[in-house]
Amino acid sequence: MKGLGRFSLYLGNMFYHYDSSLFGWIAPFLAPVLFPQMTQGESLLWTFAFLPLSYLTKPIGSYFWGYLGDHWGRRPVVCCSLLGTAVSTFAIGCLPIHPFSWIFLAILRACQGFFSPGKTSGAALLLLESTPIKKRSWVSALYDASGMLGILLASWMVALWGEIHWRPLFWLGGAIALLSAFLNAKTSETHLNQKKSVGWKTLWNYRIYLMQIMVVSGFSYANYYFLSVFCNGFLPQITDLTKKDLLQFNTHLLWIDVLLLLAIGIVCKWMKKEIVMMLGSLFAGVLAMPLFALMEGASWQQVALIRILFLLFGILLAAPYHFWKMEMLPAQHRFLLGSVGSTMGAKLFGVTTPFLSIWLFGKTNWVGAAALPVALLGIA
Repeated sequence: MKGLGRFSLYLGNMFYHYDSSLFGWIAPFLAPVLFPQMTQGESLLWTFAFLPLSYLTKPIGSYFWGYLGDHWGRRPVVCCSLLGTAVSTFAIGCLPIHPFSWIFLAILRACQGFFSPGKTSGAALLLLESTPIKKRSWVSALYDASGMLGILLASWMVALWGEIHWRPLFWLGGAIALLSAFLNAKTSETHLNQKKSVGWKTLWNYRIYLMQIMVVSGFSYANYYFLSVFCNGFLPQITDLTKKDLLQFNTHLLWIDVLLLLAIGIVCKWMKKEIVMMLGSLFAGVLAMPLFALMEGASWQQVALIRILFLLFGILLAAPYHFWKMEMLPAQHRFLLGSVGSTMGAKLFGVTTPFLSIWLFGKTNWVGAAALPVALLGIA
């Protein structure tokens, strides 16, 4: 694959993470537009209700695009899913303002969730399958770093223009996806001697691989949601830090994330990826609970250091993750198994982590217990 094709895949991944984080960042500004008759709290609550809609359709999309990706090849599926997401995202920017706007938004958010697995799993496979083996861990880390840049871009754009000019932010996301699809259509794909996938039977026949991917991706997402969603709401209860302090530090976590991903990608050139991933999950399994217990009454510097350590645990596993997943799976079923496994791991283990963490703290009244989901998934 030539440089232009690789650029289109990195660009598409950056857009995906820009798009997936944009709605969450912009929800407080969009709430009074969608529900002008409600109070501020009620309108925000109903606007946040649109966030899980994409989660409901992602498992369906992961199976649909994964199945087609093993039949048609990666590139056509990546292009189709990018086009679908581009149209959905651009249409949110054109949302009409009337009492039934929320219905259109619900449909568009569901469409975004359906199309997104095709470009995330497909683009990573298309990129890695055309990369020499020695460079695949580095490319895997670089691919994840492009996603972090997308989240950072969304955060920065919303801070600058989200309150007044929210429509152009969605138009920008749609335009980037369209450009990525156009560039991707111009590229070639490494031919695979593929056997026909048999759908649900394939998932059952390779259920051990599927469970492995679910647990590993589940740990990665659980660590992410724990660091962002849970910590931002929980730490003000046990420290003197405010929610504003923690949100501001999120921006620093993003660029630190990018730098650490690139650094671990370089390390993987000299160290086996399995050892790197093992170290990250082992450190999390052993240290997550005692480290988080130190958060109670901690200073800003202590909180920052502990959060960066949690970030490092996740990155040690995430940097070579796409290469590990690709190498483990049989070539004729990589798209289907990888897409479904990653999506189900994120939904079963990742999204539920903030709820489980706050429930565990409530039951034990010990701060360290909140990190139990991360520790257990690290051990698993």
